[in-house]
Amino acid sequence: MKRPRTVLLLLICITAAGCAIRPPVKGLRPEYPEVLYNSNRTEIIFVEVDSLQPMLRWESYPRPGDVGSVPGQPKRISDVTYELNIWKATEGYPYEPVYDREGLAEPSHKVELPLEPSTDYIWTVRARFRLDGRTRVSEWGMSRYPGVPVFQSPADVVPNPNYYRFRTPAE
Repeated sequence: MKRPRTVLLLLICITAAGCAIRPPVKGLRPEYPEVLYNSNRTEIIFVEVDSLQPMLRWESYPRPGDVGSVPGQPKRISDVTYELNIWKATEGYPYEPVYDREGLAEPSHKVELPLEPSTDYIWTVRARFRLDGRTRVSEWGMSRYPGVPVFQSPADVVPNPNYYRFRTPAE
């Protein structure tokens, strides 16, 4: 009989402390820093990175299931590059663009300029590619949590507060 009580106590402690989960995303999923959502506080967490010039990584494009990427069919997607944007954040919202790059050949990028220490940043990435010879872009990457009011799509707000987040170390 002690076991169910212990499990119940553990669940109460986890709920009270908040639980960090990997939320579903739109666009390309970040690999470093990963996107984490605090379900208790209903917010995306600012994950601390290891450097003032972090190496950001995300999943490559095309992903399994993307249009034109079906194995055994002729290659329809070509010339994939990535676009990256970073904003300084205040009170959980992007407010000042500080860094952007286009034409990145790999699904990773080391920030070339040192960012400010102990500072919150919001970032996003998307793929630019050719599909059947026409230039296309994927959606900007963002968390699907927290939700937004029914009358507003998360993609309608640029820069979006659901973009990915990180915090730089003290030095």
